[in-house]
Amino acid sequence: TESPFTLRRDGEQFYLDIDGKSPVPVQWTPPLESYQKRTSSGLSVADILTVHGDFIAVHPSHPCRFGQSGLSCRYCGSSKELSEHPPFTPRDLVEAIQLVMAEKRCDVVTLSSGHVATGDGGVERLEKWVTEIRKHLNVLISLDLVPPDTNDWIDKTYAMGVDALYY
Repeated sequence: TESPFTLRRDGEQFYLDIDGKSPVPVQWTPPLESYQKRTSSGLSVADILTVHGDFIAVHPSHPCRFGQSGLSCRYCGSSKELSEHPPFTPRDLVEAIQLVMAEKRCDVVTLSSGHVATGDGGVERLEKWVTEIRKHLNVLISLDLVPPDTNDWIDKTYAMGVDALYY
């Protein structure tokens, strides 16, 4: 009720009203059906990843900086509440991505180290995930990391098959 934004529908068109300014036409996209599907081990796709447009954000196993402070990060799926996602394997991740990609095109998968205090910025922990994705899927892979102590980790990250890095 305290938000300056209001979403309203007029027939088939949706509008975003912003504190008395001219309404902005927007499109509403229903949630993906694949969010309700499960991997062969029984995990829900929604417990593993979040889709934003044409890219997939994988929920980190460690809360990001927002999650650590108790704020909800809708990008990576991390918060105090959401960090209770069940653990999943690299195979579960590949299956979840395949279920999403059967429903809609996605070009990029982003993995996050969460907030870590290791010298590599979380690269070593994510290597098995990158390897499994690269083995089974033709998709760009990006990593969201804490900056490493040395640039050698940047070279190692690209060498293991990562297409983009974000710090």
